[in-house]
Amino acid sequence: MRLLMIFALLSTSVFAEEDLSKAKEHMTASLDKRIALMQEAKSCVAAATTKEALKACRTQMKEKRKGLMEEMKSKRDEWKKNKKK
Repeated sequence: MRLLMIFALLSTSVFAEEDLSKAKEHMTASLDKRIALMQEAKSCVAAATTKEALKACRTQMKEKRKGLMEEMKSKRDEWKKNKKK
């Protein structure tokens, strides 16, 4: 009986570590994408020479950020769906 309890505790901690590892991977990837988007926006703003160009940078950034948020939402929904199984 004790052996079974020890095995159950060890296997639970292994699964928890795997879940943590996966969560960290996803979070790091998400942060990298956001950083790349911000760097791109910063370059656009730095290169802008007119008010219209600056406005175009803002519009472009908003569209890309919206796309990224939709991608993240779909991944989150997929994760939730798989978690329920």
